[in-house]
Amino acid sequence: MIRRIAVAGLAVLYTAALSLGADRGPSKSLGFLAVGDWGGLPVSPYTTPVERTTAHQMGVAAETLGADFILSLGDNFYFDGIKDLTDRRFQETFEDIFSAESLRDVPWFVLAGNHDHSGNVTAQIAYSNSSRRWNFPNYYYELNFTLEGTNVTVTILMLDTILLCGNSDDY
Repeated sequence: MIRRIAVAGLAVLYTAALSLGADRGPSKSLGFLAVGDWGGLPVSPYTTPVERTTAHQMGVAAETLGADFILSLGDNFYFDGIKDLTDRRFQETFEDIFSAESLRDVPWFVLAGNHDHSGNVTAQIAYSNSSRRWNFPNYYYELNFTLEGTNVTVTILMLDTILLCGNSDDY
Protein backbone atom coordinates (compact mmCIF):
# COMPACT_ATOMS: atom_id res chain seq x y z
CA MET A 1 0.00 0.00 0.00
CA ILE A 2 1.35 3.45 -0.87
CA ARG A 3 0.12 6.67 0.72
CA ARG A 4 1.02 10.00 -0.84
CA ILE A 5 0.96 13.36 0.84
CA ALA A 6 1.63 16.61 -1.01
CA VAL A 7 3.01 19.35 1.19
CA ALA A 8 2.90 23.06 0.45
CA GLY A 9 2.98 25.58 3.31
CA LEU A 10 1.32 25.86 6.71
CA ALA A 11 1.11 28.70 9.18
CA VAL A 12 0.84 26.59 12.32
CA LEU A 13 2.61 23.85 14.19
CA TYR A 14 1.00 20.56 13.26
CA THR A 15 1.67 17.20 14.81
CA ALA A 16 0.80 14.11 12.87
CA ALA A 17 1.14 10.39 13.07
CA LEU A 18 0.20 7.78 10.57
CA SER A 19 -0.92 4.79 12.58
CA LEU A 20 -1.79 1.44 11.13
CA GLY A 21 -4.22 0.58 13.91
CA ALA A 22 -3.95 -0.59 17.48
CA ASP A 23 -3.73 -4.23 16.44
CA ARG A 24 -0.45 -3.64 14.61
CA GLY A 25 1.45 -2.09 17.50
CA PRO A 26 2.95 1.33 18.18
CA SER A 27 6.22 0.61 16.36
CA LYS A 28 4.38 0.57 13.03
CA SER A 29 3.73 4.27 12.84
CA LEU A 30 5.35 7.38 11.47
CA GLY A 31 5.28 10.47 13.68
CA PHE A 32 6.26 13.93 12.56
CA LEU A 33 5.89 17.62 13.31
CA ALA A 34 5.13 20.20 10.65
CA VAL A 35 5.76 23.92 11.05
CA GLY A 36 5.71 26.92 8.74
CA ASP A 37 6.04 30.67 9.07
CA TRP A 38 8.47 30.36 11.94
CA GLY A 39 11.14 32.72 10.58
CA GLY A 40 11.77 35.17 13.40
CA LEU A 41 12.80 38.75 12.63
CA PRO A 42 15.26 40.25 10.13
CA VAL A 43 17.01 42.25 12.89
CA SER A 44 18.65 41.24 16.14
CA PRO A 45 17.64 39.31 18.20
CA TYR A 46 16.34 37.51 15.05
CA THR A 47 13.61 35.72 16.98
CA THR A 48 10.21 36.41 18.50
CA PRO A 49 8.34 35.23 21.59
CA VAL A 50 5.98 33.31 19.29
CA GLU A 51 8.89 31.51 17.62
CA ARG A 52 10.45 30.62 20.98
CA THR A 53 7.08 29.36 22.28
CA THR A 54 6.53 27.33 19.11
CA ALA A 55 10.00 25.79 19.46
CA HIS A 56 9.33 24.98 23.11
CA GLN A 57 6.00 23.31 22.30
CA MET A 58 7.61 21.36 19.47
CA GLY A 59 10.13 20.08 22.00
CA VAL A 60 7.31 19.06 24.33
CA ALA A 61 5.44 17.32 21.50
CA ALA A 62 8.57 15.48 20.35
CA GLU A 63 9.34 14.40 23.91
CA THR A 64 5.77 13.27 24.61
CA LEU A 65 4.71 11.81 21.26
CA GLY A 66 8.01 11.20 19.52
CA ALA A 67 9.01 12.61 16.16
CA ASP A 68 10.71 10.77 13.34
CA PHE A 69 11.20 14.01 11.42
CA ILE A 70 10.05 17.62 11.09
CA LEU A 71 8.61 19.25 7.98
CA SER A 72 9.58 22.91 7.70
CA LEU A 73 7.10 24.34 5.23
CA GLY A 74 8.51 27.72 4.33
CA ASP A 75 9.04 31.25 5.57
CA ASN A 76 12.02 30.00 7.50
CA PHE A 77 13.62 33.45 7.66
CA TYR A 78 11.50 36.61 7.78
CA PHE A 79 11.17 39.00 6.03
CA ASP A 80 13.67 38.71 3.22
CA GLY A 81 15.20 35.26 3.61
CA ILE A 82 18.93 34.98 4.18
CA LYS A 83 21.90 36.51 2.38
CA ASP A 84 24.39 33.65 2.11
CA LEU A 85 25.61 30.42 3.65
CA THR A 86 27.36 32.27 6.49
CA ASP A 87 24.26 34.26 7.48
CA ARG A 88 24.00 34.23 11.28
CA ARG A 89 20.26 33.65 10.98
CA PHE A 90 20.90 29.92 10.56
CA GLN A 91 22.37 29.83 14.05
CA GLU A 92 20.27 32.50 15.77
CA THR A 93 16.85 31.80 14.22
CA PHE A 94 17.10 28.03 13.79
CA GLU A 95 19.87 26.15 15.62
CA ASP A 96 19.75 28.13 18.88
CA ILE A 97 15.94 28.26 19.06
CA PHE A 98 14.88 24.74 18.07
CA SER A 99 17.34 23.26 20.53
CA ALA A 100 15.26 21.17 22.94
CA GLU A 101 16.89 17.85 23.76
CA SER A 102 14.03 16.03 22.02
CA LEU A 103 14.64 17.99 18.78
CA ARG A 104 18.44 17.81 18.59
CA ASP A 105 18.69 14.60 16.58
CA VAL A 106 15.46 14.90 14.59
CA PRO A 107 15.97 15.62 10.87
CA TRP A 108 14.21 18.64 9.35
CA PHE A 109 13.00 18.44 5.76
CA VAL A 110 12.76 21.98 4.46
CA LEU A 111 10.87 23.96 1.80
CA ALA A 112 11.18 27.66 0.96
CA GLY A 113 8.31 30.12 1.31
CA ASN A 114 7.72 33.47 -0.34
CA HIS A 115 9.81 35.32 2.27
CA ASP A 116 12.68 32.88 1.71
CA HIS A 117 12.50 33.54 -2.03
CA SER A 118 13.10 37.23 -1.31
CA GLY A 119 16.57 36.13 -0.22
CA ASN A 120 19.02 33.40 -1.19
CA VAL A 121 17.26 30.03 -1.30
CA THR A 122 20.31 28.32 -2.78
CA ALA A 123 22.16 29.17 0.45
CA GLN A 124 19.41 27.42 2.42
CA ILE A 125 19.85 24.40 0.16
CA ALA A 126 23.64 24.53 0.66
CA TYR A 127 23.16 24.72 4.45
CA SER A 128 22.14 21.06 4.25
CA ASN A 129 25.89 20.32 4.00
CA SER A 130 26.63 22.30 7.19
CA SER A 131 23.87 21.13 9.54
CA ARG A 132 23.15 17.61 10.69
CA ARG A 133 19.42 18.44 11.01
CA TRP A 134 18.68 20.71 8.03
CA ASN A 135 17.76 18.74 4.89
CA PHE A 136 16.85 20.84 1.86
CA PRO A 137 18.18 18.99 -1.20
CA ASN A 138 16.25 20.86 -3.88
CA TYR A 139 13.18 22.98 -4.61
CA TYR A 140 11.20 19.80 -5.31
CA TYR A 141 11.86 16.43 -3.74
CA GLU A 142 10.15 13.42 -2.31
CA LEU A 143 10.51 11.62 0.97
CA ASN A 144 9.82 7.89 1.15
CA PHE A 145 9.30 6.01 4.39
CA THR A 146 8.62 2.29 4.67
CA LEU A 147 6.93 1.34 7.90
CA GLU A 148 8.89 -1.46 9.51
CA GLY A 149 7.26 -4.87 9.36
CA THR A 150 4.63 -3.77 6.81
CA ASN A 151 4.23 -3.35 3.10
CA VAL A 152 3.26 0.30 3.61
CA THR A 153 5.29 3.06 2.00
CA VAL A 154 4.54 6.68 2.79
CA THR A 155 5.63 9.20 0.16
CA ILE A 156 5.64 12.91 0.94
CA LEU A 157 6.10 15.26 -2.00
CA MET A 158 7.87 18.48 -1.09
CA LEU A 159 6.77 21.13 -3.61
CA ASP A 160 7.92 24.72 -3.91
CA THR A 161 4.63 26.43 -4.70
CA ILE A 162 6.35 29.79 -5.16
CA LEU A 163 8.19 28.42 -8.19
CA LEU A 164 5.03 26.66 -9.38
CA CYS A 165 2.58 29.53 -8.89
CA GLY A 166 4.63 32.69 -8.47
CA ASN A 167 5.48 34.82 -5.47
CA SER A 168 2.36 36.49 -4.16
CA ASP A 169 4.31 39.05 -2.11
CA ASP A 170 1.52 38.98 0.44
CA TYR A 171 3.45 40.74 3.17
